[in-house]
Amino acid sequence: MAFDSKYTKPVVNDIFEWDVVNWSSALPLWTGALESKEKSGQAIEIGGRRGGLSLFAALEGYKVLCTDLESSEASAKPLHESHGIATKVDYKALNATDWNELEKYDVILFKSVLGGIGRDDNKAAQLQAIQNMKQALKPGGLLLFAENLDGSQAHQFFRRRFTKWGAYWRYMSYSEIEECLGDGELELRRFGFLGAFGRNEWQRRLLGQLDRMLFSMVVPKGWKYGVAGSYRKPKNNS
Repeated sequence: MAFDSKYTKPVVNDIFEWDVVNWSSALPLWTGALESKEKSGQAIEIGGRRGGLSLFAALEGYKVLCTDLESSEASAKPLHESHGIATKVDYKALNATDWNELEKYDVILFKSVLGGIGRDDNKAAQLQAIQNMKQALKPGGLLLFAENLDGSQAHQFFRRRFTKWGAYWRYMSYSEIEECLGDGELELRRFGFLGAFGRNEWQRRLLGQLDRMLFSMVVPKGWKYGVAGSYRKPKNNS
């Protein structure tokens, strides 16, 4: 899997943070989608925390607004400074379910946020957040994302039993995401089976390698626990 030379292993680690082997499968999809866009303009990361996707967008040439429920400046700016792109990034508190901007952004990015937005089985909040993102995109703009899926029964049991958020997150299904974004040009790639069972990053890296070498090719698609996506808003959509 070849990337631009700027995407060294340390940079990829900083963009994706955890379960990097599996989640970084989003990178070729995202860079491929951006090839058709001018590498300038305004991007926004939703749920930024440490700002990994803001780093990605800045490296791709965009001016970036890094957001989270509370300002992510304290947690994300050190990462951006270490990569020399802090002057390209601003920071702001933003709630994706209570957001009303119209056709402002060329690129919107998020990673692993919809489950938290839908906590306590709040599907309506997830749908509202996605609708707000689509509304905030310029016509022809891109929504680039990677998100947890409901996965297999084993994943669902493991999350409830071993992750502190597993009992209240609402993991969306592949078909739900497909339906939400079906009005534009959409490309989705499912990833990961074993990686979710790792209890630390060393284990997730090992299991992720097994996923890439074998399990991603043999397990049913419905058993995979993540999806990477690229959605392009129709140019005639306002």
